[in-house]
Amino acid sequence: YVKRPPRSQSPRMTSAVHCGSIGAMGRVTSRAAAGTTARRTPRAFALCAFAVLAPLAGGAPAWAACVGEGPADLAELEATGFRNPPQAITLARQQLAAPATAKEPLRVAALHAIISEAARQTGQPAAALDAARQGLAALDDSAATPLRVRLRIALALALQGSKQTDAGIVELDGALAMTEPRSKAAACVLKDRGWLHFDRSNIEGALLDLTLAYELLRVHDDPPQRMITAGRLAAAYAMAREFDQAIRLLEETIAYFRATGALSRLPTAYDRLGRAWWQAGQLERAEEAFEQMRFRAQDLDDVVA
Repeated sequence: YVKRPPRSQSPRMTSAVHCGSIGAMGRVTSRAAAGTTARRTPRAFALCAFAVLAPLAGGAPAWAACVGEGPADLAELEATGFRNPPQAITLARQQLAAPATAKEPLRVAALHAIISEAARQTGQPAAALDAARQGLAALDDSAATPLRVRLRIALALALQGSKQTDAGIVELDGALAMTEPRSKAAACVLKDRGWLHFDRSNIEGALLDLTLAYELLRVHDDPPQRMITAGRLAAAYAMAREFDQAIRLLEETIAYFRATGALSRLPTAYDRLGRAWWQAGQLERAEEAFEQMRFRAQDLDDVVA
């Protein structure tokens, strides 16, 4: 349950949330006045509201890779991958074409990771798959575990985009085994494995992974990745017919993406919001959300949306 500020306050984002705790196995526990309860059904996930957004006191956050960031001088390119995926692909390929880049395997792998992630965002699964594989091939067997985890995630999502979701889940199982429990790297794997479970209509599996990923990303203080996870969690909530939870999450992720300039994320967010309203039987509100999606997609020239 979310403790919202009085209407007289107008922070850029709401904060202050009260949640149950999430155990290591994804068991959701809620401590209430009447005692402690725990359930494993999808409705148990409604015991904790996750739509919490910290005020942006320092301005927009630094959009970066969830795990396995490349060299420090690629930070701006990493941010471009979130805000403008087509431009990130062009810039990353230009760097890969430079002769000096070939001498730096970690840079080559990081650039391929950026391309793979951006290609997936723009509906190019074959390019995403090829880039992820090239990035992994650039690493030797012992090098850069965080970057290897990132590339395995990219490969899994590219497999999903190529209609090989089961193979993607297997890849993510392997990536998760490379991480420490409750680490940020584990959260990054869980947020994508949960999404692939959703793709396979395994709603409880999706809720378990996405809920734990959301909580871990809060602990590790990564608001941008937490909001990406929140959008996916909202889709799972909607499928579980927890429409209030889904809509609250989506409205706050939309506010966050607008406030931080991540406009390329808005068409997908509005699409999910429209679907949630539609499933809830609120057709007029669904139409409004879909109109926003269409407007944003045309404005951004987002072919996928």
